[in-house]
Amino acid sequence: MKAVDELLARRPPNPIYHYTTQLGLLGIIEERKIWATMSRYLNDVSEFVLAQEVAREVVTDRKKFERDSSTQKLLDDLKGAIDNSGINVCVCAFSANGDSLSQWRAYSGGGTGYAIGFDPEKLRNAAGKSGYILAPCIYEEGEQLSLMNRIVQETLDENVALLQEGTYLEDLPGGNFSYYLNRYALIIKNVAFKEEQEWRLISRPTSYKREGVSFRPGRSTIIPYQEIPITDEKDRLPINDVIVGPAPRPDEAAQAVRGLLISRQELSLKPTHVTNSVIPYCNW
Repeated sequence: MKAVDELLARRPPNPIYHYTTQLGLLGIIEERKIWATMSRYLNDVSEFVLAQEVAREVVTDRKKFERDSSTQKLLDDLKGAIDNSGINVCVCAFSANGDSLSQWRAYSGGGTGYAIGFDPEKLRNAAGKSGYILAPCIYEEGEQLSLMNRIVQETLDENVALLQEGTYLEDLPGGNFSYYLNRYALIIKNVAFKEEQEWRLISRPTSYKREGVSFRPGRSTIIPYQEIPITDEKDRLPINDVIVGPAPRPDEAAQAVRGLLISRQELSLKPTHVTNSVIPYCNW
C-alpha cells in the first residue's frame, strides 16, 4: 500500500539497538538469528486493540459524512472486518536509543544486559528474505489517524474496483482490510511507550501450523516465536556495535564481549565497537 510504503521508506537511525540478555547475545552471535515474538505475548497488552480502535474511529467518522449508499455498505463491511479481525504476527523490537534506563530494566533479565547495534539497511534486507518488514512505531494520535485514513481509502478504492468488476466477495466483507490490519497494526503503539523510540521487524500474518513457529519458556507461559536469519549473502552479521548494560564489573563485562566478537570475527561486517552504559543503575 502506498501509505505504508511511504512509512517503510523512512530511513532508520544507524545503528538501531536490540536489547537482550547474556543468553540472547550469545544466541544471536552463535546462531546468526534473532527471535521475533508472537504479538499477543508482547509487553504492551493493548497492541492490537489500539489499532482496532483507531480503525473503528476512522471508518465511523467517514460513514457520518458519506452519502453514497454503496460506499456506506462498503464502510459497514470494513467495520465488520475490524470486529472480526485477530492477529498472529511475530515482532522483534529495536530502539533508536542504545542506552536507555527503561530498556535495561525491562530486558536485562536481572543481570548485565546488552544493546546490540545493527546496521538497519542490512538488517532490513536480511530479514526481508523471511517476509519481514522494518517499520517505525507511530505514537502520536494524529499520525495514527492519518495512516489509518489512507489505509481505509486505499482499501475502499480496491473494493469499489472489485464491485465494478463483479468480483467483490460478499463472504469476505471488507476485502483485504482484515489482512492489512493484521499486517500493519503493530506499527501503531500507545504513546505511553514513546520514549522507547521503537522500530520493529514485523512478519506476515502467520499461524501455529506454519513452518518456523517455535516455542520457548516465559515467566508465566510458554511463548510462540520465529527465528529470523539475519546474515548477508556472505553469512556475516550486520552488527556495528554493542553497548554493555550496567554491570558490577563493567571493564570485565565489556572485555568479555570483545573477546566473544574477536573469536567470531569472521561473522562481522567490520570490527565491532564495544562500550559500557553510562547510566548509574544498580540491579545487583
